[in-house]
Parts: sequence; structure tokens; C-alpha cells
Amino acid sequence: MSEELNDMCGKIAEALDKLGVPFSALEHINDLLPCRLGKDRKFKSPFPTDSYAHSYFTGGGDSLPIERVPLTDAHYRQHDTSLNGQVWGVLPTFDALLSGGDFRDRFYRNIIIKCDKEIGVGPSGVFDRILIAEVLPNWERGRLACNVFSLRTIASRLAADNYDLVPTQTPEEPEEQRSWSAPTRFNQRCTARRADPLQEVVAGVQKLKVAGNDLYNQRKFGEAMVLYNYAAFELYPWVSSPLLFTSTVVFACGLAQLEANLWHNMAVSALKLAELHSSHKAGWISQAIDCAEAVTYSRFVTHRILAKSFYRAHEARHKLVQEREVNHASYPCTDEEAEKVYAAGFAQGMVSQFVAMSDPGDDSWAHRDCINCHDGCTSLEKTQHKINQMPPSGGSIKFPGDTSMRFTFDATG
Repeated sequence: MSEELNDMCGKIAEALDKLGVPFSALEHINDLLPCRLGKDRKFKSPFPTDSYAHSYFTGGGDSLPIERVPLTDAHYRQHDTSLNGQVWGVLPTFDALLSGGDFRDRFYRNIIIKCDKEIGVGPSGVFDRILIAEVLPNWERGRLACNVFSLRTIASRLAADNYDLVPTQTPEEPEEQRSWSAPTRFNQRCTARRADPLQEVVAGVQKLKVAGNDLYNQRKFGEAMVLYNYAAFELYPWVSSPLLFTSTVVFACGLAQLEANLWHNMAVSALKLAELHSSHKAGWISQAIDCAEAVTYSRFVTHRILAKSFYRAHEARHKLVQEREVNHASYPCTDEEAEKVYAAGFAQGMVSQFVAMSDPGDDSWAHRDCINCHDGCTSLEKTQHKINQMPPSGGSIKFPGDTSMRFTFDATG
């Protein structure tokens, strides 16, 4: 077992010990976790806030001095189009992505590592908000480029599995544009530096998402993925990024919630497509990881969808390791890589549960109070409030994946 995995398992075991749950008792992260508390119901923080599963660049709070395109309501409504070039300038060009297929790997292996080193995060997970603000623009542009590349890859995978990339539920467009695929429409808007009014875009994409949900519920997973992918492309250039929005604006218009839900839905659909298309199974599982982590790396996200996305990333990583063992998938290709993939998935599963425990249930910004470390999205105070509201007989907190943590209280201790 690698030193990194040993260290990670040690942290997980320590966290579980605080809950009174032996690490060896858990065969799966989704096992029901019983938790018996004393008479005072005091709950100790069960997970280290320096978990690498969190991104430092989603922290720092709302007052972080970010270099943002100076947009106003007139720009969002497109009454003023003078900053459209700057808005599109935040995003990668489509041609660059087509010619740079290794960008995703470079982002994960180089950009993230370089940015993390530049902000100098301490061993306790405490970060310097000023340094984060300085480095964040480069990191955020890399994140957005990865997202566009992921959308393009999904379209390619769908085409390879013989799905029509032009859904019937397309927006109203001139006749010659109705047969355009989502990547083509994106490229056309990017080249023209065109943006539609923000609220119209959100309303139109919301309809596409609902139509995709209907198809998914009919078990038409490929057709649903086509619509989710199409809808995600249609958002551009209005993406949920601190380079374009404050938290107040992005949540008020519904963009933050909508985009995160689309990525999560694509992660779930990718896992379903992995089962339907055995010859491309590992590819679709890898795609599910990318889609789920598009949410976990996003700054503007609610507790509910963040917890669900961490869980989907956990689920997909473990499925990828299983696929290697059963069908000799090309990645992870070594035992050490498989260990790291599995361990990362286990950590993401743990974080999913403790984000869910901290969810106040009001669909508010998960990272609002992550000022100096990620103790807002995994807030002990919010978890304690839930526990204090439980009756004397105890209660439970539901997790993604249809599992729960059951709390009981010692009346004498």
C-alpha cells in the first residue's frame, strides 16, 4: 500500500474513531453509520477540513477580492454588449481545445499542483485568502477549459454510440441553425462573441433540463445525456464562475443551481451509459468522474448538489477500479494507480456524507462560510443544530446513495 494511501486511511480511521465506528467495520462507504452521543449530544467534527477532496479555490468567502469582468445588469440583459469580448475571453476557444486533447491531464497534473503550491496552504488546511485571489484567475480559466473539453468529449462519445447530437427539443432558431449540434452552436457564438440575455438563457436551458429529466425517467439514458449536454453548451458564455459573477447574482438568477444540476445529471447518466455500452464502459465511467468533479471544483454550489456530486465521484471511481479488475480497463493501469483512485473515491464518499450533514436545507451557497478553511461546507455548527432538533429517541440524517447516519443519545452519560 502506498504511503499516500496509508496516510489517507489513517485520517479516515481517526475520523471514524471520533464517531465510535471502527474502520474495519466498514466494507463500503455507504454502510449505515450508527452514532451514539452523550446526554449533551455534543458531536465532534468527524472529518479533517484539509481533505484534498476539497478545492482551496472554492474557499475564501464572498469578500474575496477576485479579478472579475466588471459586468452590470445592463450587460447581463445585453442592453450593453461592450464587454462581450471580455466575457468570452474568460473561456477557452473551441479550436484550442480540439488541438489540445491533453489539456485535462495538464490541468490536473500541472495547473492544480502549481496553483496549490503558490497559495502555500498549511498542514491544517488554513489558506491565505489574498494568495487565493491572486492565483484563482489562472486556476479558474483552467477549470472552465476542462469543462468545455468534457462537454466536447461527451458529444464525441454519444456520436460513437450512435446517438443523434441534435435533440428534437431545440431552442427556436432560424431554419438553417436547427440542425446544428451543440458544439457547432457554441463555436458560432464564440466566434461572433455573441451572448443572449442571461435570464432568457437560464429559462431556455431550464426547459431543456426538464425535458432531459423526462427522458431519463423513461430510461432513455442516451437521449437524456444528449439533452443535458446540449443544455450545458447552451449556457455559454454565461457560466457559473467568479470571474463573471458574484455569489449574489449567480444564485439569484438561478444559473449556479442550474449548471451544477446539469453536470450532476450528466454524471449519473454517464454511469447508466457505462452499463448500456460495454465496449465503452471504462470511458463512460471516466466521464462520470469528470462530470461529478466539475461540480466539486465549482465555487458556486449548494450543499445538496455538492454532497450528491461528491457521492457520484466516489461511486464512479470505485466502479473504474472494478472495471480494471474485471475487464482489464486501460486505466488505472497499475496497482498503485488503482489504490489512489480507490482511496480518492473513499475520501470523496466521506466528504459527501459530511457535506450532507451540514446542509441547512435552504439551497444556500455551500462555501459561503469557508473563509479560512473548508469548515463551512462541512460545518460542525450546522450539524449540531440538526442533532439538537432530534427527539429523545434519536433520529437520522440522510446521505446521497439512500443511506443514513442514525443518532441515539445516552440518557445517563
